[in-house]
Amino acid sequence: MESQAGLCRQRKHPRIRDRGLCAAAGCGCAGSIRVADDDGRFRRFLRGRIASFRFALCGIRLLLSSQTNARIHSVATLLVVTLAYRLQVSALQWGLLATAITLVWLAEALNTAIERLTDLVSPEYRPLAGEVKDLAAAGVLLSAVGAVAVACAVFGPLLLQ
Repeated sequence: MESQAGLCRQRKHPRIRDRGLCAAAGCGCAGSIRVADDDGRFRRFLRGRIASFRFALCGIRLLLSSQTNARIHSVATLLVVTLAYRLQVSALQWGLLATAITLVWLAEALNTAIERLTDLVSPEYRPLAGEVKDLAAAGVLLSAVGAVAVACAVFGPLLLQ
């Protein structure tokens, strides 16, 4: 690949012309480069990122509007956050709770996506399609059980004082 004027973020290596990436393997500059002549490309990049966030927000809206369990998770999330705030949990405990909450939401979103994709590719009943859905639901259950364990470990000692 041909190099073009402009250096990587560390200003050590020429960038790759068509990609805007650092040409040096293992440079550590994370690849992305913005130079003065790239304003049009940078704006397109920003527009693309904004569009990506819009798509993600549409996905969250779809998740909440179509899945009863997602609405249950949202109530549980609000209860946990409210209780954590009132009990003034430590920063470490906030981190544990946030991680557990995020894993449950992630599992629920992936479960919904897997179920919809399975319905798309296999509209008629097939035992294997049912197993795929069961496995995805098991992931949600496991993450929810883990989140309850984290909540008990964080809130238990504080509530028993």
